[in-house]
This record gives sequence, C-alpha cells and structure tokens, in this order.
Amino acid sequence: MKTRLRRIVLPAIGGLATGLCAIAAADLKWQVRNAPARTGDLSSAVYGNGMFVVGGIGEILSSNDGVNWVSYGTGTGDYLQSAAFGAGHFVLLGGGNSFTSTNGTNWSLTTVFTNNYFSAVTYGAGKFVALAGGTIDTLPFPPSLAAISEDGVSWSLSTLTNIHELFGVTYGAGQFVAVGTGGAIFTSPEGTNWSRQYPGNGVELQAVTYGNGKFAAVGWDGDTRVDDFLTSSDGVNWTKSTFPTFHFYEGVAFGGGRFVAVGSSFISTSVDGLQWQTTLVPITGRFNGVCYGNSSFVAVGSSASIAQATVLGISISPPPGFGLMVTGPSGTTVNVQWSGSAVSVDGWSLLESISLTNGAVQVIDSSAGIGGARFYRALLP
Repeated sequence: MKTRLRRIVLPAIGGLATGLCAIAAADLKWQVRNAPARTGDLSSAVYGNGMFVVGGIGEILSSNDGVNWVSYGTGTGDYLQSAAFGAGHFVLLGGGNSFTSTNGTNWSLTTVFTNNYFSAVTYGAGKFVALAGGTIDTLPFPPSLAAISEDGVSWSLSTLTNIHELFGVTYGAGQFVAVGTGGAIFTSPEGTNWSRQYPGNGVELQAVTYGNGKFAAVGWDGDTRVDDFLTSSDGVNWTKSTFPTFHFYEGVAFGGGRFVAVGSSFISTSVDGLQWQTTLVPITGRFNGVCYGNSSFVAVGSSASIAQATVLGISISPPPGFGLMVTGPSGTTVNVQWSGSAVSVDGWSLLESISLTNGAVQVIDSSAGIGGARFYRALLP
C-alpha cells in the first residue's frame, strides 16, 4: 500500500535525541455500499446537516452514515444531476425543477422553467447559484441561464450571452467559478455577471470544487482520449495536468486535506490537485458524483453504485510521551501501527487498536524516543 508522509523534526529532550518521527497516512480505502432495492442511476451527492443526500432519476436517497440508505420518490422522471446544501436547505435540481428539504426526508417541488434544464448548482455568499442550458427538444436552443435563490424555492433568472454550456460550479475565494464544454472557465463575483478566464482547448470540463485555497476542475478530451486536471488559486490563472488514462471524470470534491475525483469505475485522490493516485473500485456502473462529510467521501454513479471511504487523521503532539491524536468518525475502530521505516511494506507493528470516542482519541507511545525514529499510521481493520 502506498503511503503519504509528513515529516516532523522534534528537538532533543533531556539530553536524549528523539530523532526523526513521521506519520504515514494510508490511501483511502473504498467500500461499496448497498443502495435500496429498485434504485437506478445516481448522479449527484451532497452532505449537510449531518446527512448525505443523493440525487437519481426520479428519486432521492438519504443516509446519516453513508452505509444505510433510504429512498424517496420525487413523482417526476427528472434526472437530479446537481445538488447543494446551504443555509439549512438541501437543493437538488433536475430538468427545470428544484427539489428542496431541510431534513433530507420531506421534499418540496418548485418548477422554475420548462424550456431549460439545470446543469449545476452550488451555495456561496448566502445564496444558491444554479446554471441551466437549453433542452435538446427545443430549437433553436434557449439561451443559457443563471438562477439565483436564497432558499431554493424562489429563483431570479438572468440570461448568459456567448457562454458555453456549463456543467459544474463552485464557490471559493469570494467568487463563483463555473466550467463546461470546450474547456471553458468563467468567474463571477455574484453569480449573475460572468467573465471568461480560460480560453478552452477542447476539453470537456465536467466539475469543479474549492479547497485548501485552490480550485480544482476535472474533465476529459474525447479527441486525444486523455484526462485533464486543472488547478488555480484565483480562478483566473490555471495550471493543467494531463494523464493518458481516459477515465471520464465527472465529479470532484475536497475534504480531509485532499481532492477526490471520480469517473468510470476509478477514483483518484490528490493533495495538491496536480499529482493524482488512482484506485479501481469494483462497481457495475460508472461514477458520476462525489461529496465529503462527517470524515468520509461518498461517491455515486449509474446502476445504483455507491462507494464510501473514511478519512482518518493522525498527528503528533510534543513530548514527553509522544502523544498521537487520531481522528475520524465517532465509533470507528482504528488500528494504530508503528514502524522503524517509512517505506516498510511488512514491517508495521500494532501499537494499539482503538475505537474513536467523539471522533478523536489520544494514543501514547511510551517507547518513542528509544532506539531511533518511529513512523506511525492509522488504518481501518
């Protein structure tokens, strides 16, 4: 298993050199979850108010732990391909309809328009900002629209001129950033007036997120059959990384100090948005969306595909005693291991098996500082 390392040099204490200590955090371990019976394709996911909410075709799923799910019918055949949470409200959008809830269980339907379809939504600066394109059944295509709402029920619309079809939107660093077809990237301070920042290069950018002071966008180039990852600290200047994998990345999220991108049956993780590690997850469909909440990522896709990965944290407190603070979802069982080598494959020994109480437990290694450096990692059993 590959590991990431964060090295901390500790000073000599009491004349005894404590040496170099490090923490090795294992890659995410993905577990496939069971969706309720008769669940179809799933497209969007969001976390808020202690609950995961997922949008599908004519149905909404909810779960408080990412493991056990309940399904609710919407009464329509809308494909709920975008979701957001803010100000105590869940908002799922599909077709020209907005579905809202404060608890993830009871949902209200609002028809916003009939000749356009929602493609993306986010929450920021005290409001929901949604983007919409024209329906394929209407010729000529209606113009693209931006929709603004404080509650997901009442929406104000504005026409977007000379803007590509947009598939993803996020909020960060005081602005909204949207991405779409042709590799186009637009920014807006308020969600109504948009400025083009990236000229586009044929890449189909599908999703964008913000975390740790950086925007990250994902997509693919169907002509050259490669995957593209773009990052920016300001939404204006972008750096592109291209990988010859062609996994059709559709969603991206940030949480637990890392970005997670999903596409096909592959999930990739990155701490900087530039260097990515990819894992194959055994699902029958393809991933379409991902979200982060309660120390875990939840990825969803076609054929009722749901996968979850728990993010564990581990940090060193100053001596004496070398306290290790392990964090994660409350009640999670975690094995804390140590090794004399950061690159060891089989040389890890169990320090302690713990159950996370209230999401955090301190572990003391009384032998630390004796016999050289020690490296630590926290793993799920």
